[in-house]
Amino acid sequence: MFVPSVLPAEPGEVRRSYTPNAEGEVPAVGMEFLSDTDGSEYSNKPTYPYGKWRFYKRILQVPIYVIFEPKSGVLEVYRLSTSREYELQEPDANQRLWIESMGLFLGVWEGEKSQRTDYWLRWWDEKANLLQWGAERVEHRVSSSNLV
Repeated sequence: MFVPSVLPAEPGEVRRSYTPNAEGEVPAVGMEFLSDTDGSEYSNKPTYPYGKWRFYKRILQVPIYVIFEPKSGVLEVYRLSTSREYELQEPDANQRLWIESMGLFLGVWEGEKSQRTDYWLRWWDEKANLLQWGAERVEHRVSSSNLV
C-alpha cells in the first residue's frame, strides 16, 4: 500500500505493517497480487476474518484498490465511489490508469527483471515517461559514464 506521510523504513529495518488507527492516515492505494488462493482478493465476507475486498472497502476505506495477476498481466484498478462501492476504472489508450493521489500512471510492462521475463507493474509520470527501477538508474549511469 502507499501512504503519503509514511517514510520508508530505516536501512537494515523491515516494516511489516501499517495501522491507520494508530498512525492516522488511510492508505491512498492498496495493491493485491493474485496468489494461488483463487478469488480471496475479491472476498466480501462480512464477518471476521473479513474478506480482503470488504476490509479495504468498508473498514480501511482505501480510495484506490489494485488487483494484479502477474501470470497473465491482467490489471484491475478500482476507485471507491461516493456511495462507498468500488468501481472498475477504464485504462487510457496506453492501457494505463492515472492514480491522482500519486500523480502517476500505473500499468503493466512486459520485460526482463532479475533475470526473469514476465509481466510487471510499472509507474509512468504525467508525461508518459517510464519511471526506472533503482537497478535501471544505476545501469544507465554506468553506461553513460562509459561513453565519456
